[in-house]
Amino acid sequence: MKIFKIKNKKGSAPYEAKGFRSGFILLFAVTLSAIILSITLGVANITYKEVSFSTSARDSNDAFFAADTGAECALFYDKLGNTSFPIDGVGAPASINCAGRTATVASAVNGSGASYSFIIHSMGSLNTACAKVNIVKNTTESPAKVTITSTGYNVGDESCISTNSRRVERELIISSFVGATPIYVQPAWIFCANEGEVCSFPGNRQIRYGANGSYFEQNGTNSINCNNATFGDPISGIVKSCDYSI
Repeated sequence: MKIFKIKNKKGSAPYEAKGFRSGFILLFAVTLSAIILSITLGVANITYKEVSFSTSARDSNDAFFAADTGAECALFYDKLGNTSFPIDGVGAPASINCAGRTATVASAVNGSGASYSFIIHSMGSLNTACAKVNIVKNTTESPAKVTITSTGYNVGDESCISTNSRRVERELIISSFVGATPIYVQPAWIFCANEGEVCSFPGNRQIRYGANGSYFEQNGTNSINCNNATFGDPISGIVKSCDYSI
């Protein structure tokens, strides 16, 4: 009787199997690379936007700072009674000092009054901001009207000129009148006492008691007690006060 032994011979994988495994590894590597690239591009895009936003905010702040500096300088030299920008154009200075820098003043006189202009440069966080300032004094209005226009830029040369595509402009306009008398509007009510105190006033007056727009009113002579017992409670839980009419 013969016994046959079957041997399991292990050999190298067929060519087709090797090719399948190699293709899978290549596909996995390409997919992983694509995912990493997408994440990298996303992070780079967010970073770019953040940098652009911060740069834009800085440029805007520099332009506004320049405009504000120009306006403040014009107001400083246009003092009432001692102005460096006379309404008739006579005696105007050739230059003024603004932000530690000398600014040349240009002036012109016409039938409606006088106008002045000057430029401030080398300002802001990068020392590139500038401002163009114009002062117009119009004598055709009564009283004469003064208009200060200060236009600030985040970048500009000594003439406040630039071809930079990221140039930002901010403008302030301030108007006033020469010799105008301030108008004082007298209040209709005058405070006289807090809750629990005595409200004193001259003669006969209308007195109100309350707070936050809620009041009870009474007539009185010379004085009155400022409390709930006298007026009632117009608004509960709130500290009140008394005023008398003018």
